[in-house]
Formats: sequence, structure tokens, C-alpha cells
Amino acid sequence: ISIIALWFITLPFEPIWVHRMRYYEKRMHEYALIPSVPLSDELPEIKGFGFNVRVFTVPNFPKIGEVIVSPLKGKAIIISNLLLATPDFKDFVVAHEAGHIFLMLNKKMISLLWPSRNTLTEIECDHFAAKVIGRVKVISGLETLIAMQLIDHYSSIEEINMRIMAFYMPTLFRQYA
Repeated sequence: ISIIALWFITLPFEPIWVHRMRYYEKRMHEYALIPSVPLSDELPEIKGFGFNVRVFTVPNFPKIGEVIVSPLKGKAIIISNLLLATPDFKDFVVAHEAGHIFLMLNKKMISLLWPSRNTLTEIECDHFAAKVIGRVKVISGLETLIAMQLIDHYSSIEEINMRIMAFYMPTLFRQYA
């Protein structure tokens, strides 16, 4: 079998991370047309962390926030334009998503290409956000998720409540979440 024939045979079976990387590349290309700001302008409190991340506010974005990574174009935090009406909640979402980037950089994980979402990771991102914008704003942001019924299919009210309780009993929840 020639190399070309082998390539055509394996083409439909590319690894999922390659597919996800191509998907992120396409999205970054689309978002490049939308005005963005550096993360340090969006959240001045984050300047000491050395992030080189842009924040895109996307009209009608189906989620409240998301991190995407492109090996060629870098990292971006995407937020919904609906958050502009609630500045404190927007700060919580941006800081929480920045927590995902911080965890990925520190743990040397490629999970932005193969995301694994669990309660412990979300608690760690909430604690990072608390270091940036303060504990009260994070707890208020989590309570807003419940009050505005912005819980996606990955979460539940019980998980959000657990994330709130993690601020009152951090050792217990970080150990067992």
C-alpha cells in the first residue's frame, strides 16, 4: 500500500483533538472580525498573571462564556453580549474563564483541545476568579447563574450550590469534590 493510499484510508478517522483544533481555528478566524480587547483591559486586576488573551464579546453567543485555544492564533475568552448589561456578572464570567486558562497553563494540560469538565475544576476556577475579583463577586456570580437559570447542560443547581459552599468549607470541598 502506498503512503497516499494509506492517507486516504485513515483520513476519515482523524483523532478527535485534530478535529477540535480545526474547529477552534475556524472559530478564531470568524471571531477575528469582531472587535476584541486584551484581557488586562477587561479585568485590570489580572495584570500580574501574564496572560496574553483577548476577550471577544459575541452577539447572540449561545453560552455565557467559553475559552477557545488555537495553536496558531492563541487563546481567547468568548462571552455573550448579553453580559454587558450586568458588569459584575460579566467580570465573574471573564475571571472564571481566565481561571480555566490559568489551570491549563499550570497543569500543562491539553484539555482545552480535549476538555474534561468536572466540579473540582470548576471550583478551582471559581477560586482563581475570587483571587482576581474577590470572593463576594464570585459568590454573587454563582447565585446569578441560579437566579437567571443560566445553568447549561453540563451543570446542575446542586453543582452550583456545591461551588458556593466550597467558599465556606474550602478544605472539605477541594478534597472531596
